Amino acid sequence: MQPGFTIHASNRLELLAAALAERMRRSPGHPLEPERIVVPHPLLGRWLRLQLASELGIAAHLQVELPAEFAWSVMGAALPNLPIDNPFAPASLRWRIYRLLTLANGCASAADERLPKDAGLASYLADGEPRKRFELADRLAHIYDRCLLYRPDWIRSWQGRPGKDEAPPAAADWLAELWQQLADAQGGQHWVDVVDAYREATAHTAAAQMQLPLDGGMASCPRASFFAVPSLSPSYLAMLRSAASSMAIHLYLPSPCQEFWADTRSLRERRLADASDDYYDEGNALLSAWGRTARDMQASLADDLGSGSPDENYAEPATNTRLAALQRDILTLRGHEDDADNDQPRADDSLQIHVCHSAMREAEVVHDRLLDLFETHPDIQPADVLVLASSLDTYSPAIEAVFSAHQLVPFNLGRQRRRDSAAVRAFIDLLELPGSRYATPAVMAPLRARAVRARFGIDEDDLADLRGWINAAGIRWGIDAAALRAQGLNGATHTWREGLRRLLLGYATGEQAAEFHGVVPCALGSRGLDAGTADYECLGRFARYCEEVLELDGWMQRQRTSSEWAQELREVVLSRFFVDRPGDISGEVNAAAALVNRFVDECTGSGELPIPFSV
Repeated sequence: MQPGFTIHASNRLELLAAALAERMRRSPGHPLEPERIVVPHPLLGRWLRLQLASELGIAAHLQVELPAEFAWSVMGAALPNLPIDNPFAPASLRWRIYRLLTLANGCASAADERLPKDAGLASYLADGEPRKRFELADRLAHIYDRCLLYRPDWIRSWQGRPGKDEAPPAAADWLAELWQQLADAQGGQHWVDVVDAYREATAHTAAAQMQLPLDGGMASCPRASFFAVPSLSPSYLAMLRSAASSMAIHLYLPSPCQEFWADTRSLRERRLADASDDYYDEGNALLSAWGRTARDMQASLADDLGSGSPDENYAEPATNTRLAALQRDILTLRGHEDDADNDQPRADDSLQIHVCHSAMREAEVVHDRLLDLFETHPDIQPADVLVLASSLDTYSPAIEAVFSAHQLVPFNLGRQRRRDSAAVRAFIDLLELPGSRYATPAVMAPLRARAVRARFGIDEDDLADLRGWINAAGIRWGIDAAALRAQGLNGATHTWREGLRRLLLGYATGEQAAEFHGVVPCALGSRGLDAGTADYECLGRFARYCEEVLELDGWMQRQRTSSEWAQELREVVLSRFFVDRPGDISGEVNAAAALVNRFVDECTGSGELPIPFSV
């Protein structure tokens, strides 16, 4: 193995996996060094392990990484002072931008903080609304993150060190000035700085000095394989080019087209371009419209890296189905109108479009189609099927309900967000109550979590009774009459405090009692006090829960530093609403507590700046 850059392209992942296995078979690495493989998603990494084990008989000592993990580990070996955490990640950067916008807007005194002079920016921040400042800070943090990845020349120019052939960026002056303040305050160490430092560290290092001697006198070097990574930013490619001077980099790229299609443009792109420019062609309409990421990747590899001709292994579909015809057109860069003289594919169900009215119906259709697929094609197993969804947060409950009810198709959901924990959802639901209408479903939502119910001694079977009592007491929304007046409304009949008074008065007097001080009692049962002790105890626990929830509304007027907010979240929300005894739900509570710790880590850039609860 010699240092360098090698590209392997194919239209099928199975062929790419076979090529990787063949290279590992013919050129095994050092027995004490792991085979480094970079994948875009852990799910693809598990599939690749199975494919390599099938090809090689055994797949061991594999180090499967994500692109960011690989980059920081490689650059960290050459740069000893490389920080572990990225201080310019959007989640942390937005708080430093928010601090600059707040201090410069006159909300605090700081002699060394000043806002860039821009009439539009000043007009937007003139009303002093903190949530607007934070939303702007969040948007700017993501813009700067995109610039770090895809516009490194802009970042260098803003910091006063543009490249030799780089023109000044066409961006607002205040964006550059704000970035300079952020970079100077942090002392650099963002992605572009680290890549530039890594390139300098490896520029004068000869490949021969980096080679590792193996048994038998052969020379070799470390190697890494990027498998099915769909896109890499220009700055990441620059880092790989520097890494290729001391290690062997292999890119296994899925390419749906065997032709050079980097100069194709979609119909929309051609309409926006100069009408007299006939250089660009549309090629296959579907490929040019939906394949922009792979197209730009191909162009970057051809221009930036000068990689030459890749090692290609394309396979044309052998069948004559509709799906195969579509794949064949994309493979050969032909449009549908070019197939007029060819044999048209027979009518089949290889390509289907279903229109469904809800996510639940979509899951039901997918389940039925999979059953038909397994019956029609016995060689296809559930492990061979990958179902893609636009949002797991939306579709995972429907998929679990449908597939678990029938128990005919085994399934496994991919990685979901941290908030999928019941305790985390309850934690977020509680924080959404202050300043809200306190509608009945919103107040009852946290009780769906076992950790919250256990804290107040409420069983899951009690929820149906509680909803019945709420309906009987006429509770709809609003804390009390004062809260309604603050929102410009009148009346207190259907508020929480009025409804709880009716329920508690019904417990004390029974349904036969008359109006008492303007409150009409609402008994729990038809016989008043004879309804049962368990009902009264449940009502008491629920009343205590409601009082704790209603007190959270006072947070809307509070401002705290990030450390003070963290302490209050732990002492008020976690301690009062979540069970604190160890058990099988302690992991869910720890997940909610981890959100608080993450909040503190992200807010380090805000310093001692008071943060309103609305932010």
